[in-house]
Amino acid sequence: MPQPILDRLFCGRIPSVREFNREMDKLSLPERLRFVYPIFRLGFSDWNSLPARSQAFILRVVEHDRQLWLDFLLGMTVMGSLRYQPGHPEALMRAVKIVEYVNRCGKASLNHLAMALLTTFEYNYRLSTMGDYLRQYVILPEHALQYIGKLEIDSD
Repeated sequence: MPQPILDRLFCGRIPSVREFNREMDKLSLPERLRFVYPIFRLGFSDWNSLPARSQAFILRVVEHDRQLWLDFLLGMTVMGSLRYQPGHPEALMRAVKIVEYVNRCGKASLNHLAMALLTTFEYNYRLSTMGDYLRQYVILPEHALQYIGKLEIDSD
């Protein structure tokens, strides 16, 4: 059962997420990694066997520092080797913004979109940089027309 890992890490008392994140923010990066990487490993490998409280704790720790999670996911797991190299990375980012952001009237989180792109596709950007790129893309009518013009409709 993976739960004892959290108990051992916190000497039997699992702190609130707010308390944990506040303490982690005070530490140097190497010290933080000593605490968060075991939590990330637990969430990555044993998620379905964890109690709901532990899942909620791990999820909020990941949400607090998505870049650290992304570094772990891509550098310490097989996920880093499974990403797809897009043929037209700029066009892909523009298409994602058109489909997911514009269609939702600007209500989609650009950081979530950036995280999805970085998890799935080979981009050499930090999460904040990808989010900034998505934010600054201005979608022009010709961008949408470019994608529409590349679609072939079969009359069958």
